[in-house]
Amino acid sequence: MKPLIEMSVKYIGKSYNQFPCLVLITSFYNDLDINFPQEFEGVTLDNYLEYLKNDKEKLFEILFKFMDTLGTESNINKLNTYDFLAIEDMHKNVYIGIYLRDKMFLTSAVNKGVRVSFIGKYNKVIKARRMV
Repeated sequence: MKPLIEMSVKYIGKSYNQFPCLVLITSFYNDLDINFPQEFEGVTLDNYLEYLKNDKEKLFEILFKFMDTLGTESNINKLNTYDFLAIEDMHKNVYIGIYLRDKMFLTSAVNKGVRVSFIGKYNKVIKARRMV
């Protein structure tokens, strides 16, 4: 398996336009030879951002079902490196990301691009899947 630092540095600092959340997740896991389906219930990498703009609730409903088809369930209180996460912030916004370690995860945000963020006071893991 590729080293965590090498995997993360490849993406950190890239713009959201280059790597919106689902594209980041798919690319990251593809680099680990874990291939994601190209389509799930009508959502693809090509139309993902349209769903995000027009019907965020429907998109996350589909995304949570999609997550259930991947890997195995992971305890949100005992995360492992490379777990696939759904995170909710204090404003009830939902993000997806990849657990790195020490309460850090890799994600992509519209105005911040790909970055490392922290699980803690302002956000919490609401779903996790063990991918490796």
